[in-house]
Order: sequence, then C-alpha cells, then structure tokens
Amino acid sequence: MGNIQACCASAGGDAPTPRPPTPAEQQEAEEPAAAGASDDNKLASLMADGVAQVEADDPQQSSASPASAADSAKAEQAARLEQLSKADTAGLETVPLLETEPEPEPEKKAGAFDGAKQMYLNAQKAKVEKAKAAAAAAANAPDPAKWTFSTKLYAGSYSSVSMGELREEEGLISDGVEKLKTQPETFIAIWYQTEMMTWPQDQQKYTLICRKGTKGFKPTGCSDDGWMSCILAEYQALPPSVDLKSSADTFTDAFEFQGAKLHSADNPPLLPGRGMGVCDVPGLKLIGDIDPGDVNQGAVGDCWMLSAISALAEFDGAVKQLFAKTKDIEQMPRDGPNSYTITLYDLATWQPVDVIVDERLAAKADGSGALLGCSPSDDGELWPCYLEKAMAAHCGGWDKIDGGQCTHAWAMLTGCKEQYTIQSDDGGESYKCSGKFNPNEDKWETLANSPHDGFTSNWPMKWPEAGGGGGMELGLSKDELFARMCTWDSMNYISKRTRPNTPTCCAVTLSAHAGLT
Repeated sequence: MGNIQACCASAGGDAPTPRPPTPAEQQEAEEPAAAGASDDNKLASLMADGVAQVEADDPQQSSASPASAADSAKAEQAARLEQLSKADTAGLETVPLLETEPEPEPEKKAGAFDGAKQMYLNAQKAKVEKAKAAAAAAANAPDPAKWTFSTKLYAGSYSSVSMGELREEEGLISDGVEKLKTQPETFIAIWYQTEMMTWPQDQQKYTLICRKGTKGFKPTGCSDDGWMSCILAEYQALPPSVDLKSSADTFTDAFEFQGAKLHSADNPPLLPGRGMGVCDVPGLKLIGDIDPGDVNQGAVGDCWMLSAISALAEFDGAVKQLFAKTKDIEQMPRDGPNSYTITLYDLATWQPVDVIVDERLAAKADGSGALLGCSPSDDGELWPCYLEKAMAAHCGGWDKIDGGQCTHAWAMLTGCKEQYTIQSDDGGESYKCSGKFNPNEDKWETLANSPHDGFTSNWPMKWPEAGGGGGMELGLSKDELFARMCTWDSMNYISKRTRPNTPTCCAVTLSAHAGLT
C-alpha cells in the first residue's frame, strides 16, 4: 500500500489539469476486462495506467483542457484509485508508480518452487550420507580370511569382563561347531564336553556364547588333560606383531598403579586388534559414530573423568578436535605402528599441550591379560581408550587420576576456566554455586593437571550470567535451577548430574564452554 499512497499524493489536490482520456482509455473504461484475466493482470494494467497518467500530468508535456473534460478525468482517476485501494496487492510491490522514487527490491518470498528445490537438496544430502554410510560399512566389513578358530582344552573354568547370552542346545556338536564357523560375528565361542563328541546324537549337547555383551572371555587352566573343549572365534584385524620403533611413547613402559609396575616381559601391554584379546573384532576403528555410550570404565577409579568424557561425547566435533593433530583419523588404526596426538590443556598455564601416545594399552598387573583402563566401545571404537591413556600420562600416572571431579576433567579437555559445581546442603531446598575463583583475592586459583594436586577445594562463586546470573549468596529452588539448566543446555554447555553418598545432597557440575558442536 506504500506505492498506492505515493500515487494518491502525486495525483490529487493541486496537480495540473490532466488531458482528456484517449479513445483507447475510454473504451477500456467502458468495456469489461477479458474473460479469465487474473486479478494480478488487472491490477498491473491499472497500475501502469496510473503511472502513465501521473507522467502526463507534467505541465511541460500537456496543454490545458476544458473544465468538463478535467472533471471527467479526475472522476475516472479517482475511480481507478479506489479500485486499487480495495484490490489484492500481492505481487505488485515491484511495480513502481513514480520513476523518480523507485521501490527497493523486496525480499523474495518462498514459493512452491523454493519448497520443491529444498526437498530436492534434502534428498540429495540424504543420498550422500547414505553413500558415505555404505562406504564406511563396506570398509569395515569383515574379511573372512581374518577369522581364526582355536581349540582349547581346559577344566571348565573361564574368566571374562562380562558375558553375553549363553545358548545351550542339544544335537550334534559338529552342527554347533559349524554354526560358530559360519556365524562368527554372532558367536564368539562354543564349549562342550570333549568325550561327548563320540556319544550318540541324542545325547550330545553344547553351548554357544553370543558375541554381543561378551568381553574378555577366555578359558583358564588350559592343559592337554582338560576334559572340556572350547573353540574361540577370533578376528585379527591387524598383523599380530608390530615393531613400534620410534613411535613408542615414554609413558607405557613406566606405568604403575597402586604400587605395582604394570608391564614386563611376562605381562606386556595390550595391542588392540592384534590377537591379544582386546577388540579383536571386525570394524576396528579409532573414531566412528561418537556416542556417550562408547565410554566404559575399567579398573581405575576415574569415573569422574570418564563421565566428563561421556558428556563431551554429546558433541562429536569436540571429541574429534581433541584428535585434530592425528592424521587420517578415519583410516586409523593401520597395519603399521600407530600413534595418536591428543591435545589437552595444562592447567597450571592454561596452554594447550600435545600428548602423543602409542597404540599400546595398559594391562592389569595381575597377569590376567585384561585391560586396566576403559575398554573399547561395543562397535570397536578405540578413542576412549587412547584419550584416557593420554589424560593419565598428562596427570602423572594412573594413581593421579584415581578420584577427581568432572569439572577438573572438562578444564583439561576444553581449556575453560569457568567450571561450576552446583549443590544443595539442605536437602534440596536451596542450590548454590561454587568453583575455583577466589573472591577474596579476585583471581582464579592455581591448579595442577592431577585433581590431587594444586588447589583442590571450591569457593562460593557468582552464578553464570547465562540463565540469569546472581551473586554468591543466591540460592535457587529446584524449579529455578531446572529452568537455568534448560538455558545452559540450549547454549550447549556441558553438564553432568552427580549423586554424592548422602540422600540430602544432589550436585550438578557445569562447564561454561558454550558453542560446542
């Protein structure tokens, strides 16, 4: 309607007397519009006539006319303007009424074409993602030649971290062995009484162990006198031996835990995918579809750190950024010696530090051949293991990460000082905020990489500005705290709820490292 108003201001009042209508214009005014003409076409015609009329009103281009003709022309123009004011003006914004004051180019409105185009682009994007997923699946497809089947004689005992489903079946043991060898991705082993192989068919039975949910399984007390047989299906993704040469790090051989040296010739560190019982599965990879469920705690009391890593895993890009200096992470591990560069933060200086670790993982000191730290994910991702190893080395050893706080781990992972602990000491009536900023000296406390060293307490702290802010004495109710947590979550803050060993206290740890992806 802005254009119409401009036209009215130019055509009314003291404007020079317009010329009489031409025969063509008179015919147009008297005859109805052509049947089937759209409203837009009618309006465009009227608007064009209106522009022409305003141009003709220039006294340098038009001579005076009799009063009757002027009155008639004014009446006709007024009628046209009334038509315009009542008409649907959609689509007319680009028709200028005054050449001396052109309208700016309007913002293009989304139409049916734009919607169809977006649908096409979305479909193409989906095809690309599907193709990538198919290529990744093909790359991780098991090579039948890499499956090995070894028979162990033992006395019926075994060790494991966890056991999946056990399927006890009756029938020929040879049929069970065939199931194992044709479906090694489903079953990890079969066990049976050795002499039963010679019994009648209706007296034979065996047990198949499902691969899903089974970790670290192996028969113990193996000897030639064992009365039980166990056939293991193992996948050797990488060559069984590798010369680390110059890629060996300086941490692994020196690792200790709880006063015991971890590794020796009789108890070597473990190499995933090389037939040592760690992640000998198809699809072995450093990083795949990053997920909080990829993180599984081992025998070290570093749940504080692993839960912080799990929370960070909500943001795929944040985890990949830690490995940004590791080349070709999508193709790792390779057949040759592998090493990984992980960027953490030195909390004494708040500067980034590159920690380089080799592919060896710490084994328990008891000679069991089990991992000391966290285990790979169920789908064969190794990133949690190497990140934990790097953080243990960064902090000064495994004992230095045995106990700590999520906020301390987030500080090392992100380099963000603004870490908050929010807790209630009155049974949940009021929640207050604390952290490492000293309000008395107006400075951040000096920290060390290990949570056992440096400043280990908390000061009362002001609340984060995001969500409402507030002073050190501000206490929030549960509902008020929940509302702020929603705000923090929308800004991609990292948070973790913890439950101390008291029913009257609940704590929330928060990292003000916003903008993660």
